[in-house]
Amino acid sequence: MSAMAMDAGKVAAEKQDEQQTQYIGRKYSHKVKPLVHEYLAALINLTGISQKDLAKACGIKSQNVISMIKSGATRLPMAKIAPMAIALDVEPFYLFTLCVAEYDPDLWATFETIFKHQPVLTAAEIEMIEVIRESGVPNPKLRTEVDKKRLREVVSSLKPS
Repeated sequence: MSAMAMDAGKVAAEKQDEQQTQYIGRKYSHKVKPLVHEYLAALINLTGISQKDLAKACGIKSQNVISMIKSGATRLPMAKIAPMAIALDVEPFYLFTLCVAEYDPDLWATFETIFKHQPVLTAAEIEMIEVIRESGVPNPKLRTEVDKKRLREVVSSLKPS
């Protein structure tokens, strides 16, 4: 998650009562889930993106809808979570979890029950990420198609015999 997204989460979370539900997810740094509209409003303010540009990037017909989402007058449509996250440079899965937890708490409770011990990534994928992080390379990126090809070759060599 980008520093900007964490700042937005902090700003939004600070507006909430400390009695809010604690978030037990291990991937996210803030313990209290911010309200979706407060989180998005903080992100929009931090990024400086205009409501018009954001609406266009998300495929939302009117910038007034963005204003309504920011104020909490309307919800972010589930189909617009990924485009909104991409436009604001935040992790789409995180924004998804915020939306589901707030908009449909019963569904979120079901997700937590079913996936409580099953992370979104497999254990092998998590181990690979940990190895990458342990490599000491700060913020490794696949910058070229050659980089992607080399990584695919390494991963292919890990296939079971």
